[in-house]
Amino acid sequence: MHKYIGINYARDRIKETKQSATIIIFDLLFYLKAKKIVVSREFEDVIVRLDDFHTLMSYLGCIDYLLASSGLKELLSFIIYASISVDKRLSGHACASAVRANIMLRRALTTLIFPEIELTGEGEKEVGIIISW
Repeated sequence: MHKYIGINYARDRIKETKQSATIIIFDLLFYLKAKKIVVSREFEDVIVRLDDFHTLMSYLGCIDYLLASSGLKELLSFIIYASISVDKRLSGHACASAVRANIMLRRALTTLIFPEIELTGEGEKEVGIIISW
């Protein structure tokens, strides 16, 4: 029995349809393992992708990492959420709540910042669209 039966099975099915590449989508744990297998073996026609949910979690975790010293955590814990739950939201583990928090912060910041910028014509229309979104 072959060690990489799942990847081989998917690749064989794709070859039957005469497609040139096999795209396999995994959750985080299997993605990490599959990526190591694909890189270390003869799977040049296999593309390993992370599923949407885990990609979103990773993205939200990156925002937390990049904005760690910006006061984002303090702002969220002071105004919107209990301080205990903010770490979980910022790390990406409470996705729906983290997305809502990011949308609220974006709206608040664009509402405060964009009116201070002097724009005319097309730029003013675009800023209006961004603020209303």
